[in-house]
Amino acid sequence: MEAASLGASVALRISRARLLLSYARPHMTPGVLHKELWADVQQLRLRMDYAGAVKEPGYSWIEVMKEVHIFIARGTEHPQAELIYAVLDDLTGLLKVFGYHPDTSELALLGETG
Repeated sequence: MEAASLGASVALRISRARLLLSYARPHMTPGVLHKELWADVQQLRLRMDYAGAVKEPGYSWIEVMKEVHIFIARGTEHPQAELIYAVLDDLTGLLKVFGYHPDTSELALLGETG
């Protein structure tokens, strides 16, 4: 059963890679490609909303000192979530002091504000 699932996962990744490559044009910069992909993502999400489909949230894992920590976007389930977000806010502030200003133009596509 696991092998079948792994095979399906590989096939899905190959399919996604082919789709991504089908968008690329010789004159296209990565930024233009990115914007076109986000437009398609927005359309897909609207179709999913219309159909009543719900996307499962994505998770990230990190291992620190042999302990695995699992995170979800904007999640607060982690026991140290408050501290983690405070550190991230501090780091973002430091980055801005040194001239970094995040591009939040695509947040509107996700229904968020920056």
